[in-house]
Amino acid sequence: MKNEPMVSTQIVLPVVENLREAGVCPDPLLETLGIDRDGLSDVDALVPLRKYVQFFELAADASRNSHFGLAAGKAIEVSTGPISFLFLSAPTLANAFAGLCDYLRALQDATECRLLTAEGKARFVYRLLDESIAPRRQDSEYSIAATCRLISNYIGRPFVPSEIWFEHARVGNQAHFETVFNCHVFFGQDTNAVVFEPELLMVSAPSMSRKLYPIIASHLRGLVNSRSAASTFAEQIGDLIDQSMLARGVTAGGIAELLGVSESTLSRRLRSEGTSFMIVLTNKRMAIAKRLLNHTEMPIAEIALSVGYAENASFSRAFKAWSGQTPENFRSRRI
Repeated sequence: MKNEPMVSTQIVLPVVENLREAGVCPDPLLETLGIDRDGLSDVDALVPLRKYVQFFELAADASRNSHFGLAAGKAIEVSTGPISFLFLSAPTLANAFAGLCDYLRALQDATECRLLTAEGKARFVYRLLDESIAPRRQDSEYSIAATCRLISNYIGRPFVPSEIWFEHARVGNQAHFETVFNCHVFFGQDTNAVVFEPELLMVSAPSMSRKLYPIIASHLRGLVNSRSAASTFAEQIGDLIDQSMLARGVTAGGIAELLGVSESTLSRRLRSEGTSFMIVLTNKRMAIAKRLLNHTEMPIAEIALSVGYAENASFSRAFKAWSGQTPENFRSRRI
């Protein structure tokens, strides 16, 4: 069984201090979640990722600011830890993103960061891999806004994305988001992303000494190696499959190709763990569907399509077999 995902206090503490700066004492919220306030000063300590995301949501309520995460990300300081220093000392922006994608896992588990280039655009993707961690709107908006702030700090001028994507439904005024990012912002997407012109990746304008980059990278590489926990082959496949893959139609052969193994090897390794590709696929489909049912107002027919079912009836049968409830009943009982 996979260990509980954790996050470094180096990521948690700036959010706690941001709440304090907003005039709200964070201590009662930390106590509610069982997070040791004094322990946050230990840079080597870890906090469950689930509790960190919950803290973000509680902080938004306590501050009476539904855009708390967005505001915190927009105002992030460069002195928020080694990831920021690594980014800002990279030889090029492409190197900055490579370092972020390679080493964020040194400080935060169960998180995907990818830089993709397709259809003439670069796209930085961020998402939590654990579908059971929800709601997570504040974390998503914070992370995307913080990424935009880091890019601005790196290039030395305001960064204007082509588009911003969020996986959650919009809360608040569309104009507010488009004022913050100065571009079109889309909600209900299959991931969170910053979309921009790929030429920007070749910009070389580090705001810190380039000599820091290999030193910080070496430090983070050591943290990754020391924290690497063995995961099963099935868990690796589950982490690899995302909502966009499900919507397009994912196959064992396609996943095997991504992993660099044959389809027969993929099946054999899953059998050795007492499972199969279809079981892994169904579990991933249902986990995403459960999150969408619980934390969005997306129509059930649309959820069915987004997790790879051609029509609502087959999705409903599969969901009931998996959870014991129909999608409609599950949604009606949410708190």
